[in-house]
Amino acid sequence: MKPEISGPPSSRSAWGNLRNSQLLPAIILPLIVAAHLFSVLHLHPTKLFGLQQDDALYFSSAKALAEGRGYILPSLPGAPAASKYPFLYPWLLSWVWRANPDFPANLPLAFALNYSFALAAIVLTYFFCRLPLKLPSLASLAVTAFCALHPAFLFYSARLMTDVPFAALALAFLLLAWKSAESDSPHSSPGKSQVKWAILAGIFANLCIFIRLAGAAFIAGFLLALLLRKSWKTAATFLVSCVPGISYFLYQGWFRAPSAPPAPFSAALPGWQQTWYYFTSYASFRHLDSPNLSSALTLLLNQVLYLFSSVAGYFLAPLSDSNIALWLLACLAFATLLLLSALRSANTRHGAPELAVLVFYLLLLVGWDYVEWTRFLFPFYPLIVVLVVSEARRWSALLRESGTDWLSRSLHALFLLFTLALAAATGWNYLVSGRRSFANVTRYRDAALAEQEQAYAWIRSHTEPNDVLITTDYATTYLSTGRHTITFTVPLPYGVYDRTVLQHDLDHMPDVALALRARYWVITSGDSQTQLRAFEQPLRERLDRWEAALPLVYSTPRGTTRIYDLRALPAIALRARAPIPLE
Repeated sequence: MKPEISGPPSSRSAWGNLRNSQLLPAIILPLIVAAHLFSVLHLHPTKLFGLQQDDALYFSSAKALAEGRGYILPSLPGAPAASKYPFLYPWLLSWVWRANPDFPANLPLAFALNYSFALAAIVLTYFFCRLPLKLPSLASLAVTAFCALHPAFLFYSARLMTDVPFAALALAFLLLAWKSAESDSPHSSPGKSQVKWAILAGIFANLCIFIRLAGAAFIAGFLLALLLRKSWKTAATFLVSCVPGISYFLYQGWFRAPSAPPAPFSAALPGWQQTWYYFTSYASFRHLDSPNLSSALTLLLNQVLYLFSSVAGYFLAPLSDSNIALWLLACLAFATLLLLSALRSANTRHGAPELAVLVFYLLLLVGWDYVEWTRFLFPFYPLIVVLVVSEARRWSALLRESGTDWLSRSLHALFLLFTLALAAATGWNYLVSGRRSFANVTRYRDAALAEQEQAYAWIRSHTEPNDVLITTDYATTYLSTGRHTITFTVPLPYGVYDRTVLQHDLDHMPDVALALRARYWVITSGDSQTQLRAFEQPLRERLDRWEAALPLVYSTPRGTTRIYDLRALPAIALRARAPIPLE
């Protein structure tokens, strides 16, 4: 429902002209892009490199591709095939290494490449709002500005991760899917345009899969939308054009065998097997984490809860994280608005591609272990924002028009009060707490980099080229020192819900180092901080115990990075074989 504009006819006409002006986007879109670029540069992207090792893994694989060694994980012992992540993003980054093989001097060029996708995502968001969602120019610009300048999107625009490139490709696919479906509608003239748009949509669906396997959901969602429309020819054309992406998805996700480990698996060292699978075979790691139906259902249910929490968190986190009442109210409110609006849109817009694609995308992701919903939903936040806001406006209009008695007015007033409170909290998060949170990450990294470089200098001068190092900064350490590295363990996510699983993983923390006969263990103050916050304290306590048992050979001046000699680890581990119970 469009808002009513009060005032004289001239003012209503001027407002209507402004909302749909073709000049407005040409003025405001460049301002949004400029504000986005300024905000990203303010985060100092090069200082964020290595914050999560995914970016360093991509960049190290890109280095191997540029050197003609194939798509491998060169940082890991044995340099296994890179079977966990699709190849497109590392291949794009490999051209950075070809242009400048000097690390870290080539990082600015890599971030410039990544930023081109952020620019494309911002522009495509506007056209996605204008065309498939059919919003006026002013409303489309408002949604574009909100999404483009959101603290989370700014933060990941400053990272060498696939999130922003995937969002750009996904938005391009959604636009082409909409155009393909529209060209096949009863009101359009038949012709070659149907085939052209379907093929283009298929090409971008393939690109989405080549950068992130979850893009396979786009094919299923759009096919369903076309079948609901009875667009048989378009569906067949699109499906044929997606054969490369479907084949790659099946090969990478199901049929590709894990690389042989550089040290054999052993029943006595289960931590080594699950850590190796984490890097080389998602399917194998998933099987270890969900060995039975009960564990799989537990993870599935919790991923659904995390999904609704993250939708609310996009508007209110981190503010809502500090207050359980606000968090619960926000989750209920935003989940209700989103679900009702999506159901209403599906009923009124039969076979809408973007809704079908979103549903299949969510269904695919809830089965994954490590889903960070906020960044995984970047392509769909414009749609989510529009659905939530439109449903809130609809409720407000219904309550306003329900009657003039005291009960109707009271309900409308309460709804407005609740909506204003959520809007104020969203504004505070958007303008203050969210930006402050990500700025703190940059400050933390800035303080840690000097010590990190000192540790790298010690490693380069005091270790042998064939030495294996245990460190959570595995890929970054490889890029800076040339030494083979791997993390000390990867706890199974199901340990969040089953303490015996976590206990088992903690008891086998040295397994990776023992299997590989690692020479040194590099431990930092942030090693216990993983994607799963429930693991932080148990990991910190267990790391403290190993630090007390191992001989220290180097510590940075402020003590944030310590390096321990592992030659005595077999004897120490043998004495410590008795399980240490969790407190």
